[in-house]
Amino acid sequence: MDISFSEAKGMFGTVIDLIKKGSQMEAQAQIQKLQEQYLGLHAENLELRQELLEIKGVLQEQTQMIFDEPFFYIEDEGNRDGPYCPRCWQGEKKKCRVIQTPDSYNGTHRCQVCDECFGEGKPMPEIKFEGY
Repeated sequence: MDISFSEAKGMFGTVIDLIKKGSQMEAQAQIQKLQEQYLGLHAENLELRQELLEIKGVLQEQTQMIFDEPFFYIEDEGNRDGPYCPRCWQGEKKKCRVIQTPDSYNGTHRCQVCDECFGEGKPMPEIKFEGY
């Protein structure tokens, strides 16, 4: 049961009146209702604060993410972190690092999540077997 501020204020007034009249049991019942409301609101407040922190983190991350073709990087106070996969970031806002694969035929960098290759591929060196 959610109550407004004015309803809570009215309940406190009722409690005071009940105490003045000597109705301790009724006053205790009203205090218990107020306490339950307080605990519910406190729990909701904590959840909302946590959600707000998460949203702020996502927003900060999105403002720090820069595109330097062909990859994304996080730039914070002159420090650069990355590179991150452009496919994963643009599609699902996932920060997935790409790794260098210098001997790859498909590309010089590969995302370990979506398996996409980026950059100019370099053919693998030819293996020569002597004596065959």
